Amino acid sequence: MIAIVVGLALLIGRRRVLRGAFSYFGVLSVFAGYGFLLLFLKIPEERIHLIEYGILAFLVFRAAALDYQGIKSYAIAFVISSLVGWVDEIIQHFLPNRYYQNSDVFLNMVSAGLGLFVVFIFRRKMGVTPSL
Repeated sequence: MIAIVVGLALLIGRRRVLRGAFSYFGVLSVFAGYGFLLLFLKIPEERIHLIEYGILAFLVFRAAALDYQGIKSYAIAFVISSLVGWVDEIIQHFLPNRYYQNSDVFLNMVSAGLGLFVVFIFRRKMGVTPSL
C-alpha cells in the first residue's frame, strides 16, 4: 500500500498534474484520509474494501459522465457505489461466519467519497468544473 501511494505521489509530481494550492491540498488530504483509515483498520479485508470502493466510485463516475454532466454524475457515482457497499453487507448477513455491520457500509461510503474527491481535483485541473 505504501509503495502504491509513493508511486502515485511520484507520478503526480513528475507529470505536474496538479496546479494550485487547492489541488495539492486536496490530494494531500485524500492521501492522509486513506493513510489514516488504512492504519486504523485492523482487518485486511476492510483495508482492501477501502481501496476497492474508491476505484468503484471512479469507474461508476466514468460511466455516469457519459450520460450526465456536472454534479449529477458525481451524485450518481456516490449513490451507486454506496448501494453496492450496502448490498455487499446485506449478502454477508446471510453467509456463515460473516455478519452485517453499519460501520462497514459507512466505510465504503467514505472510500467512495474520497475516490470521487480525487476525480474532482483532477477534472478541475483539466478545466472541467461541475455544474448543476
